[in-house]
Amino acid sequence: MNQKPVTRFLSLIFVWSFLVSVGGFVGLIILGVMAPPHEGISAIEELFVVLMVVAGPLWHVSLGMLAHRLGRRWLVWVGLSFITSPIGPLIIFPLMLGHMKVARQNTPVIST
Repeated sequence: MNQKPVTRFLSLIFVWSFLVSVGGFVGLIILGVMAPPHEGISAIEELFVVLMVVAGPLWHVSLGMLAHRLGRRWLVWVGLSFITSPIGPLIIFPLMLGHMKVARQNTPVIST
């Protein structure tokens, strides 16, 4: 079976969607602690929620694609990440990041 390579674009999607998702969560926590109680949701809180809603599924999809391209079972990686949330992704991210870096270093660079 011919494995597809791990592309730079997929690597960037994987890393940045995770960082945006975690950043949105941390931002909401900080706003919740620092802001005085008020009714409704502010514009910055809406932005953080939208970022998390978009980045979370995007990260899970890129995690599954990376696992598949690296010859691992994508359902196990995505399933464990989803089932063990919110702590699971914090453990799975560095594990998959290590696998991804090794795979990207071992792929030959083709210059055109």
